[in-house]
Amino acid sequence: MILACAIAFAWFATFWARIGWIAIAVPESYSTTFAWLDYGHLSQWIFEFLWAAAFGILLTRNLRSRGALWWSLLIGLELGLPDLAFSHHYFAPDVSLSTYVWVYGQYVMPIAGAFVGSRFVARYWPRVLASAPNAA
Repeated sequence: MILACAIAFAWFATFWARIGWIAIAVPESYSTTFAWLDYGHLSQWIFEFLWAAAFGILLTRNLRSRGALWWSLLIGLELGLPDLAFSHHYFAPDVSLSTYVWVYGQYVMPIAGAFVGSRFVARYWPRVLASAPNAA
């Protein structure tokens, strides 16, 4: 039940969360002294990472399975692969390598975020399984 809810929520809410993040957190005008730094894409990376990490945290915390990490990675793939499949990027022939890294890196961030969130919970916030007291 938890997995079905997580998959459905990830599928339907991600689009709206992404629009909200872009409206609020992505800077419209910015300048930097580093030619390779792009604050718009950096903000998108942060959103993708945090959104997937939240799913990784929730799944690992609520599932009673040892495979919670794998389920979290599956959700990360679900968040990243459809965007990659339906993306349309047109690059100039002389575009720098950093542009490719920024654009295609955003599809890897959900997987990394789900992994980090799941590992964080498994390591620092483990589930304590309640056991019956020893009657002896």
